[in-house]
Amino acid sequence: MDEWEELKRWTAFDLQNAGFIRICDRDIDTDEADLKAFEAMLENSPSEQDLQRFLQDHPRILHPELTSHCRWVKPQQQFGSEFRPDFLTARIDSNPGVRWTLIELQRVDAGLFTQDKRQRTTEQFDEGLKQIIEWRDWIAENGDYARKPRVRNGLGLAGISHQADGLILIGRRGNISAEDRKRARNLTWPHHVEVHTYDWLADETRKTVAFWRSLAATEGCQECLSIRHLTHDKFGKPKRTRSS
Repeated sequence: MDEWEELKRWTAFDLQNAGFIRICDRDIDTDEADLKAFEAMLENSPSEQDLQRFLQDHPRILHPELTSHCRWVKPQQQFGSEFRPDFLTARIDSNPGVRWTLIELQRVDAGLFTQDKRQRTTEQFDEGLKQIIEWRDWIAENGDYARKPRVRNGLGLAGISHQADGLILIGRRGNISAEDRKRARNLTWPHHVEVHTYDWLADETRKTVAFWRSLAATEGCQECLSIRHLTHDKFGKPKRTRSS
């Protein structure tokens, strides 16, 4: 087993122990069913709590990138006694090793800027950006503890750093103009935070479904295959199996 395969196994072990759900690209039927349910829910103006519960029950919606890698998703990861991101996602990648995203949910009926003459940022937009900055600050101060495996009394967030990506989900496309989205990007770009509507999230899932449907044949996910036979020794560490 080469070094990259070993890294994937160790990282998968840490994430499993930390309570993350692994999601594979290739489960197209589930993606389609989740997408239909998500779009139907959006039409009923759900609350933030409704959105949180739905995405916890249908985490594949938080899996929008077209790659051959799995994603790992966990809701409400505790950062100390103060902070708890709505969702934390990870992708095992050769560069930088593990790519992390901090996800903040805001109201589905919220905008980015007020509609008065001053056109200030809305309370919901400000709160979303503030949350992600505070989570990163906590990681910067507690990185060793956050990255330490659970079997060593850490959080098991392998490779996480204060440079984790940020994503704010807020509003509907019909309520946010292209000009507002452009202005928002100018504000969040220095913080390496993306801002998207819930319609964008649905569109990304639709693209994923179409992409995999377009392939004449699909092999098994290589990441799934590489960690499928992962077992652990008596000290709780991953070990090789005969099929490796």
